[in-house]
Amino acid sequence: MNSALYKTHGELFFDNNNFDHTTIFNTVIFDWNGVLSTSTFFEGYIEQLSANLLRNTMFANLDLIKLWMRGDVDYHHICQWLASQTDINQDSIEAALILSVQNFVINQQLLKIIDGLRVKKIKVIMHTDNMDVFEHFLTANPAIVAKFDHIYNSSDIKILKKDNGMDGIKYVWKDAKCKPNKTLFVDDVHKTGQLFESLGGKFFWFDPIDSERSVNQLKKYLKNYT
Repeated sequence: MNSALYKTHGELFFDNNNFDHTTIFNTVIFDWNGVLSTSTFFEGYIEQLSANLLRNTMFANLDLIKLWMRGDVDYHHICQWLASQTDINQDSIEAALILSVQNFVINQQLLKIIDGLRVKKIKVIMHTDNMDVFEHFLTANPAIVAKFDHIYNSSDIKILKKDNGMDGIKYVWKDAKCKPNKTLFVDDVHKTGQLFESLGGKFFWFDPIDSERSVNQLKKYLKNYT
């Protein structure tokens, strides 16, 4: 792999200090959650204890979440299920979910990097394992949508990034006509990075806990492109 690895507390992490500076990119793919944004469902649009309860209930059922992210169920079904698991009214859940999504906060420093990439004719893609409700963010923010050559949401393409050994990534490469060895993927999930590089792509690990440091590193590595 091109990104060096080191061990910390028994876990495998990417060391971006040893990133390959010589690689020539013509495409950069950005993940959404943990990279472009760290906003969460319901936050700020329903009482805090209820927001925590809804998120905890939702993400405790990972099988259902994956069905949602693959487009097999919609957010109405999810909100109906959440209402059945809590004492919160379904209409209130849906309203808070949609408002929170419409007002997701995006990393402005990354948007500046993206602007620079577009000026240099670098193809910029958003690829997110996400839900149908994410469309409410896109509809509410056309200026942000315009910054990307392509946006791929797993609920639209019906496949997650790592399904069947990265079928989601392969789909995006083919549809967007990307050359893997000239494509950089910016994501916060280490396993995704390992698989991405095993298929010939290049990976930059973005740390959502220290996003400022990650942004500065990314600026350094892409300085010839922005």
